[in-house]
Amino acid sequence: MAFEVIDTPMTENTINKEAGFVFYDVDTDFASKLAMSSDDTIGSTLEAIIEQRIDWENNEYARSNAKLYCILTECYEVFQNMNGLDDESRVCQSAFKRVCKAKGYVFSDAAHLTAQVVQFVFGVNDRRRVSSYAKVLRAAQENRIAPKGLADFIIRNRGVEEIRRGNVVRIDDKKETKAKTQMSTETKGRAAIFDAVLDSFSSDTLTKKFDASAYKNSVLLLATTKDGTNFDIRRIIQEDSVISAAYKHLSKTVSEASIRQMVIEDAKVQADDESESEDDAE
Repeated sequence: MAFEVIDTPMTENTINKEAGFVFYDVDTDFASKLAMSSDDTIGSTLEAIIEQRIDWENNEYARSNAKLYCILTECYEVFQNMNGLDDESRVCQSAFKRVCKAKGYVFSDAAHLTAQVVQFVFGVNDRRRVSSYAKVLRAAQENRIAPKGLADFIIRNRGVEEIRRGNVVRIDDKKETKAKTQMSTETKGRAAIFDAVLDSFSSDTLTKKFDASAYKNSVLLLATTKDGTNFDIRRIIQEDSVISAAYKHLSKTVSEASIRQMVIEDAKVQADDESESEDDAE
């Protein structure tokens, strides 16, 4: 997973007379440019987007949204490269967190990744604007819009403000129903964390081994036993790839009740996230 540093001005390529502005060339194929992401790579990519944002604000803000949509497309591509549970996405997320820390950005755990990227690029002076742009990216994600289709998605929905208000043209019901049924085995297996608790205990030794910054929903404990009564914890495992494999294995045994509970809890988290964004915007 990697990002291309944008080091050349965006060029006009087509004119949409109906929409009333030009489109710009946007290279959204960041991942094919470099073999792996790093702090320097993601940092320089975001800095390049910031430069375009400043140029747009100073020179085009009042008369054209074309470059804004281009900047949002690049923000969306950065988000998409970090939005996943695979190892490459985690590497990008870790690099992004380090770059944010170096820049002095501190985000709450509830802040959606789209909001973090947008705030990094656009700054914190206008929270309402940051919230609006983050909602556009969230709406695009929910409608499974590819980065190259973001500008068209915004135009089709009559601009950023209409999307911010929730007036989004939804995908057709058949496609939406089909998408809902395509839950990955890993996601389905994650529902196991909503099963009944078998036992609870605390341990200072385990706490010292536990990496809070790497915690995502669950950890694995490797244990042995001689009599089936007493269990000795040998390792605490937090590697994403191992937990992912465990989720996939558990997907065969999770109950429908646990899956429903997971969906409900995920929806609550999303609702709380959106509510917080609304509060920040006011």
